[in-house]
Amino acid sequence: MLGLFDVLTAANVTFEDDTKNIRRLIKRISLDHCFDPAQWKQFNFFALVQPDNDILPVRTVYDGVTQNIGNNYLTSKTPLWFAGCDVIASAIRTGKPPRILRAIRMVPHGKQAGMTTVNLRGSMVEINPYKDDLFRKVIEQRKLNKADKKLYYWLKILANSIYGFFVELIPELQNKNVPLEVFSGEKKFSDSSDVIEKAGLWFFPPLASMITSAGRLLLAMTEECVSRKKGAYLFCDTDSLAIISSKNGGVLDIPGSEGRRILPWAEAQKIANKFASLNPYDPKAVKGSILNLVDANYVDSDSAKPQRQLYGYSIAAKRYALYEKTGKSNITIVDPKAHGIGFLYPPQDSPRNWGKEVPCWIYELWDYIVRGALKMPNKPPSWLDAPQMMRLTITTCNVLEMLRGWDIARPYNFLLLPMVDPLYGFVFHRQANEKVLLVCAFSSKQEQWFDLECVNVHNGKQYKMLNCKTTNGNVPYNVVFPSQFAHLIIQYVLKLMLAVNVLVRSPHTTPADRERKRLQIVLCLEFCNDLTRATSQRWGRERVGWPYLGNPARWIEIATLVLGERCIRINSEGKAQGGDLCRVVDLPNHSCSKLFSSIQTPSNCTQFGFVASGNTSSTASPSSACPSGTPYSAILSS
Repeated sequence: MLGLFDVLTAANVTFEDDTKNIRRLIKRISLDHCFDPAQWKQFNFFALVQPDNDILPVRTVYDGVTQNIGNNYLTSKTPLWFAGCDVIASAIRTGKPPRILRAIRMVPHGKQAGMTTVNLRGSMVEINPYKDDLFRKVIEQRKLNKADKKLYYWLKILANSIYGFFVELIPELQNKNVPLEVFSGEKKFSDSSDVIEKAGLWFFPPLASMITSAGRLLLAMTEECVSRKKGAYLFCDTDSLAIISSKNGGVLDIPGSEGRRILPWAEAQKIANKFASLNPYDPKAVKGSILNLVDANYVDSDSAKPQRQLYGYSIAAKRYALYEKTGKSNITIVDPKAHGIGFLYPPQDSPRNWGKEVPCWIYELWDYIVRGALKMPNKPPSWLDAPQMMRLTITTCNVLEMLRGWDIARPYNFLLLPMVDPLYGFVFHRQANEKVLLVCAFSSKQEQWFDLECVNVHNGKQYKMLNCKTTNGNVPYNVVFPSQFAHLIIQYVLKLMLAVNVLVRSPHTTPADRERKRLQIVLCLEFCNDLTRATSQRWGRERVGWPYLGNPARWIEIATLVLGERCIRINSEGKAQGGDLCRVVDLPNHSCSKLFSSIQTPSNCTQFGFVASGNTSSTASPSSACPSGTPYSAILSS
């Protein structure tokens, strides 16, 4: 819709100032305008914005360690550049146009000479760059070849990752620091580093920015449609929105969701149908709306069968599982996500003829978590004591050189990297500046993993791995305790979100109401992309990274909590702190240890709703704010 293939195949591209016209466009833009495909050609621009409580994608340090990106309320004294679709998304979600200081439009000119027809995956999909639109045809062929699972999956990966070609940077390690120039927004400065970044063959960041921002706009439109119907959603994934919905709809009884309701399936379907006007594909390949129910919504995940009621348990962004209730006291996991754990080698092989993309152990993990949350009888997986291992393939000279002449280190060989906690996993004297990276010879026999010897690739020293469950207190020297999968489950649930019940006194109530009220507060120990509350409102309103809360074993540094439109901050002694965005509460006698003594695993699950697909940043609505039994419905996908 943005005409980006014309940019990709253009003889040249110019960036032309169009500030006045773009300001005019943003002032008059509306949700209805966004459903007009003719309007989208005007969204092909970048704007320098002075953010003032606008909803914009923010890349920052969300957990104190790693950088990530999410759509949050943003206020910044420093002007920042954003793609046009992100500026428009903010305007329709906040009801006010962002302040644009300058805007430039990306304009393609002509066609490159000498381009030739290419065949994707052999001769299965032909692309003529002078007649076909690559982006469009990949989606069309994916739909037409759904019966061919291998081709369908290949096209799915290509469609989901193609924008990455345009921002590929290849890090190259240098023997010493070398001078380099750094470009960041409006800033340019000199620096030095022992790693330089070489641009990939297809490197052209404006294209990637346009593609991802367009996906975020589609999700913002879906979110706004749901909001206008007084609906809510469980989570927003990279390309999906889980609308709280059931066959007949009803009252949404979730703390913080006052005024919201459960949408009937028919109303959720109407939202999906609105996107039919934006379908740019051949109608023979992609019929109707670009927003569709995914197969998980149907009995046996078969779109030819009736729609079923799905339920969802969401821990954080991209960390959720869909399930269905089978009888009064049983569940079946339908669609578990492996985000954050999928890099691990399976602790147990899947059964033969498994036939699913996600390994069996991921299903077992989520079955154990969800059953525990629902207080159902659950049996611990048999692989809990296995060490966490990541498979490494030796595919680069840098990795081969790092392994030094280790006998089993050969190009394209497999190795195993044991996951070891740096605080308590090493039982040997370690110098302050000593580098440790342990690897093992590869073995697909999980029961033999503890018999493998580890080698520190930095100095060649060898260590034995021990099972902490079987040591009986007799721990030899020069060993390591790898993190086991039992520890992974604890981290996966508790490190991300802990539900704590505390007594809070609000200073804003009337004297008659000034009594202690029991409120459930969500402590997020590792903030993920665009974390939202059950009412689908964002957490942050200023351009600062959320404070790092650390590992539960190290207690809390600062917990930032959201109640209403304000924040409460609790320091490591459990005392509330005030501030420009803070509402002070009465929390006497809540020391850090007492606060954690009341921690419970999030035990409230909800049913699950429509999901709309796009290509955007992620959102998770804390399931611990949702009581068990709230109905959700179905999933939509492009």
